[in-house]
Amino acid sequence: MPITLTDDRLDLLGFKPFEDQMAADAFPNNSCISYMAQTLQNMLAIGDKIKMNKRLKNSGFSFYELMVVIAIIAIISAIAIPNMFAWRADAKFRGAVANLKGDLNMAKLMAVKESAFVVVNFYADNYEIFVDNGAGANTGNWTLDADERRLRNRQLPAGVSIDLAGTDFNNDRTRFIERGLPDNLGKVVVVSSSGDQREIELNRLGRMNVQ
Repeated sequence: MPITLTDDRLDLLGFKPFEDQMAADAFPNNSCISYMAQTLQNMLAIGDKIKMNKRLKNSGFSFYELMVVIAIIAIISAIAIPNMFAWRADAKFRGAVANLKGDLNMAKLMAVKESAFVVVNFYADNYEIFVDNGAGANTGNWTLDADERRLRNRQLPAGVSIDLAGTDFNNDRTRFIERGLPDNLGKVVVVSSSGDQREIELNRLGRMNVQ
């Protein structure tokens, strides 16, 4: 935006309009060079003042404004971060329970598809599922033999575990027969480090109820 230099502004900057200084007998003979030098100095002073004003207008936050912003961020973080950690832990726990229920359903369907036993073994921090249809004596022996196929070996997320004391399947395991029905009834208990608990109960029809 162009800057208009009025007489008042020129007076404030230290020199008068040109026509006033060119009045009759306003300055001695041969002083034109001195006048031009003075005019140039005044113009440079004007430029310096304009640059300074622009720097002041474009300056950032003051120290106190910056401290207020930092304090607000600290307060919001103190409130939000613990809630975020709790939400993540709860999401991992709910996801682990959903995965276990889905894998039990998968085991039931694979038993029907393969016309064979499908075994689920529970451990404290993981569980495994395999088709128990090995050759000869390996068939239906509740053991994963070299000629049998593992379907799942899922590790539970950190902070989530299976409570073997609360799980009441015999020998912490169950299996589905070729019709998709369970051969060992009971429930598996999943717990979190924060104290949450879910039970997945398997009834005689092969249905899973989460409590």
